[in-house]
Amino acid sequence: MPWAWSAADRSGAFHSLACAKGVPSLAFSFINHSTDFMLDISALSQLRELKSTIRQSNNQFEGVVRGSNGSFGFLTIKPAEDAAESAAQGEKSANKRPKEAFLSPAEMLKILPGDTVLAEISQDSKGRDVATVISVLQSSARYFTGRYVQKGKGHFVETHIEGSERRLFITPKKRKTAKPGDYIVARLLKHPFPDGRAQTEVLRVLGNDQTSGIETKLAQEVFNIRPGKTRPEHATCEARFEQKSAGRTDLTAEPFFTIDGESTQDMDDALLIRRAEDGHWILKVAITDVAAWVDPGSDLDSEAAQLASSWYFPHKTVAMLPGTLSHQWCSLQQDQARLAMVATLLIGADGNLLADTRIEFEQAVIRSQAKVSYTQLNAWQQSPEGSETGLPEAVTAQFADALALADVLRQWRRDQALLMDHRPDYRITLNDEGKIQSVRKEIPGPAERLIEECMVRTNLETARRLVAESSTAIFSEHAGFKPERLKQVRHIIREQLPELAAADPAPDPSTLEGYTIIMKAAQLLESELPVFAILSRLQTRSRLSTTPAPHHSMGLDQYLTVTSPLRKYADLCTQRVLSALIGDGRFSADKVDIDTLSANLLNGRRAVALAEQKLQQHFAESLSGQRFTATIVQVNGSGFVARIEDNGVEGFVDLGALPQAKFRLDSTYFRQVGQHISFMLDQSVDVIVRGVDKDNGRILFDLADAVLADTPEEAAAPKEAKAPRQKAAVADQVVSEATDEQTSDASEASED
Repeated sequence: MPWAWSAADRSGAFHSLACAKGVPSLAFSFINHSTDFMLDISALSQLRELKSTIRQSNNQFEGVVRGSNGSFGFLTIKPAEDAAESAAQGEKSANKRPKEAFLSPAEMLKILPGDTVLAEISQDSKGRDVATVISVLQSSARYFTGRYVQKGKGHFVETHIEGSERRLFITPKKRKTAKPGDYIVARLLKHPFPDGRAQTEVLRVLGNDQTSGIETKLAQEVFNIRPGKTRPEHATCEARFEQKSAGRTDLTAEPFFTIDGESTQDMDDALLIRRAEDGHWILKVAITDVAAWVDPGSDLDSEAAQLASSWYFPHKTVAMLPGTLSHQWCSLQQDQARLAMVATLLIGADGNLLADTRIEFEQAVIRSQAKVSYTQLNAWQQSPEGSETGLPEAVTAQFADALALADVLRQWRRDQALLMDHRPDYRITLNDEGKIQSVRKEIPGPAERLIEECMVRTNLETARRLVAESSTAIFSEHAGFKPERLKQVRHIIREQLPELAAADPAPDPSTLEGYTIIMKAAQLLESELPVFAILSRLQTRSRLSTTPAPHHSMGLDQYLTVTSPLRKYADLCTQRVLSALIGDGRFSADKVDIDTLSANLLNGRRAVALAEQKLQQHFAESLSGQRFTATIVQVNGSGFVARIEDNGVEGFVDLGALPQAKFRLDSTYFRQVGQHISFMLDQSVDVIVRGVDKDNGRILFDLADAVLADTPEEAAAPKEAKAPRQKAAVADQVVSEATDEQTSDASEASED
């Protein structure tokens, strides 16, 4: 340090400031005589207050570093340590405490995202709060996964830390056998503070772009997605099955059947559908009883909570539970007796539950009589009389009533709630090298809709029952439009949906009722602007909560998921609540750490997205120069992202690289407006795959037609493409993530 205080100097300085601030001297006797007595809680609080007061008087605050897609970052200022401190500082002092400050590229070089630092806050010429780092208080960064790169004579690991791209120097004698282009795991030897010169060493080499399965391997390393180590023995499982079967309802003779993909092994729900004489449907959904196998607080439970879900990578599946359970004892395999929690719903012709009925649950033993694939059921629906399924007659006899029920349930959602259209699925086939060989576009058919509707309704009625019973559960909440976007929403309604704006009363976009009215009107609106897509970009993300709340994007007063306990930890917890409700055990969802569970889910989603993104980039290189029709899915300040309709590949079109054309961003309607043409969400465009920008980690498209030129001469003139601008980078983000997440709750039960 350039200077240091003696103990006496520190004591005097603290005491002088204390007197000036009116802090009792008791706290400061601790500084000089800490060995003479035990400090009480009040004095400790006073010390914390003093520490904060000293720092705040010098505009110094603690905060956590947050990265960005660019070279800059932000400092999220920590709030006052406790209520007493906040009250002592007073309203005037609290108003001076910023919430966030800008970190320049020069400051970011000295620190790492996630660091807790002490920084001095000042204001620049624009009145913006700017942070200068004084010291690093805590850093959890230890290991990094990334690409080995060489720039001149320097060797670096190029890695992404919480969304921020960094290059960290690799010490010459610590490079092992790694070479440029390899993906490596490195360890931090020296933190970059204060000179910006970090040092790392190579621990191991994962492979390179040609290594089979490197995309999944890399993603698992980056996000630490590891299968659990606990492996129940078959003998133990046999004994537990016999123990837990006792006293359950025997439904093994009933013709339950599963509907899944041909290769699915973790089957967690089965159906039994009958039509009563008076025309109502009897829907039974058998959900594998994972709660009977996984005890709360066990090693198995802890490992499942850490994963939070099963993760389906392109090259492998990382199951939430070990294969002994996920593919055997808990999977509702054909002709195998399995423990299940069976939900029963009586549904009328209007899609509502019969009067004075509710969803009922019983613990049972079932035996699925058939594993039906989506392909089989869809083929049967096309030709019921001529289709040879090879399935038991007791199963196929249910198909007609089952598909009719799906139509009724879907219409109920369309009328009584909100039904979102889902984008197509893209199924990939990998070659022997683990790269994409082909992509098949799939549109959900009747079989997929049957599973979706039965699972959504089971989940909804479970939520309603638990709310009525005042039971805790892990609910899925979607708050609708972002509060800060409501002004924009109202502006769009006035211009594009004037009949709603003129209604008395006008729908309130902040309420479930108002939101549902607005989104239904937008779905039906015939307009040059994609109003529904625009409004979808103004919404919050769904989140988990132990408190019931509306799920706006589904148009429901409350919602949760319980039908996939084999693959989702939240569903397992809610199943435990149901077990307690019907008399087997005691469990409260309040015990679940929702924040940690949510973080683990986000971590897994990002891992799968990274693997798919890397695989897609390799595939895009083979498409270079080819022309495709694509749909615009995102618009930003420099251009737009489009998705190829045939294969789902997403690429960025940089309008700033077109010197003959000038565009302005219409941030209200998310469109790029030019003199002769505009680009907006949901618009169809023809693109040519240019290649992959590996520095920014994104696929690049060019517009196929010279439609941007002001004159024919400009159209004929050759154009030199400019390098994409950093601020346009969407590198490691899942495009349209917010919209995808809104629709995921409705379809999650039908995912394989």
